[in-house]
Amino acid sequence: MLIGHTEGITNVSAKGDGRYVISNGKDQALRLWDLRKMRTNEEYEAVADISYGIRNYDYRYVHPYFLSFIASYLIVITLVFQLWAISKTKAPSASVGL
Repeated sequence: MLIGHTEGITNVSAKGDGRYVISNGKDQALRLWDLRKMRTNEEYEAVADISYGIRNYDYRYVHPYFLSFIASYLIVITLVFQLWAISKTKAPSASVGL
């Protein structure tokens, strides 16, 4: 059993020497496993009810604070670009010939 990922496993790859396995999960964790230290099913059942993850975590969810940060960034970039564009397009000066 690969005890340690808090979400589903997306990929497992063996190193080739029969000792190590690498796994990647939906919890954005990459784990290196030593096959000599794997647990039996009975050992897993003893700790199966322990939750190590964040309850109701969904890796596809974007936090509202992050969205507000992105919105603020885009507003600042837009204002900087507008100020730059205004400085490059100066209005023609009015000259009065007497």
